[in-house]
Amino acid sequence: MYKRLMQMFNASNEMPRLMADALTFKSGFDRIKDDLPKGDGHPVLVLPGFLTDDSYTASLRDCISAQGYKVHAWDGGVNTGFDTRAADHLRQRLHDIFEENGGQKITLVGHSLGGIFARELAREFPDKVRAVVTLGTPAGMVGKPGSTSPMLERLYEAFNPKSEHENIDLQVRGATPPPVPTTSIYSKSDGIVWWESCLNPAAKQTENIEVRSGHLGM
Repeated sequence: MYKRLMQMFNASNEMPRLMADALTFKSGFDRIKDDLPKGDGHPVLVLPGFLTDDSYTASLRDCISAQGYKVHAWDGGVNTGFDTRAADHLRQRLHDIFEENGGQKITLVGHSLGGIFARELAREFPDKVRAVVTLGTPAGMVGKPGSTSPMLERLYEAFNPKSEHENIDLQVRGATPPPVPTTSIYSKSDGIVWWESCLNPAAKQTENIEVRSGHLGM
């Protein structure tokens, strides 16, 4: 499975782009970090994408922490998709961070599939979530063919056999943003997720921000 995943990323030029992004990331962030707004110390939970774990989001978490936020990893191992175990873990993780920080609402940051998790957590617990930021997340077309590369869809299905009921539910829910401020970061050069599927509908608490990046480099 992992071999197929790497073949897919290489076929879409994602791995070479990630290598280039990684080489320039630190110097780029160092140049701009002093001009960025400083955080207020509220908690931020970062959720990794499909078949990645907390090591993949370490650089992102370091940058968020450097700006003055209290950052938390998801502590759920490799993200293999949505199932009962993942749902129970996410609910408990959100609750623990909420309690640990004295009842402060949490900003959720999710890459790809992690962004769908973030949106669903915010939908279920708006009293504990301050905002949602997704990166390369196809929330607007969840469960619909064509929202991601066909090979990725087949790989996800291998780990998560389809349920017709779950697909219908996700399509309806995915098209509706959660009841908190929600930002989608997307790229028209994303080689894994089609950028149109990442867009939030126009609403008072939603926004879409375009960046130049591959899927993995976000």
